[in-house]
Amino acid sequence: MIELLNSRDALVKSLTAKMKVKPEEVGERLDKMLDDAKSTQKQLEALKAELALAKCAALATAAATAPNGAKMVVERLDGVDAKSLQGAAEQLLTSLGDSAAVVLASEVDGKVSVLSL
Repeated sequence: MIELLNSRDALVKSLTAKMKVKPEEVGERLDKMLDDAKSTQKQLEALKAELALAKCAALATAAATAPNGAKMVVERLDGVDAKSLQGAAEQLLTSLGDSAAVVLASEVDGKVSVLSL
């Protein structure tokens, strides 16, 4: 039992030293750190979506034209999540017009997304 208490005490001391707080403030500080991490993650996702849209604006100007006049874009945008990839593809399709084909692919954390419109 004493060993367990000593190990818990060491853990609390380690946490308070790293967080630079008193032992009774560890929970509150951890909650704030988790909230900050969630907020930062949301901001990062929003910026990635904006980046994907900006890349697609450049892709629209470089679209290939098929013999029948249809515009085509086939591109890989790594680091763009599936939701952002969908939004970017829809915007790209809108800017290219009715007779267009868009194929976008992305890899994020080992997961591959492929989207065709």
